[in-house]
Amino acid sequence: MILKAKQLGFTLTEIREILARGDCEADLNLPTDQIVAQIGHLERQLNSVEAALAELRRVQARAIGAAA
Repeated sequence: MILKAKQLGFTLTEIREILARGDCEADLNLPTDQIVAQIGHLERQLNSVEAALAELRRVQARAIGAAA
């Protein structure tokens, strides 16, 4: 359960709170508002990672072009 919660992006503090509520079932039995909040959090992280990758690809393309 802990590994699943970690895989879903929850912090150790959040996992501790989930465990304290007794939500130890396979699907974590999370309240809808917590699910929505976590989806938003992960989407923001995804956007940040995608932006970082795009910038690195631009830098890489410039470096390859300069080396040619």
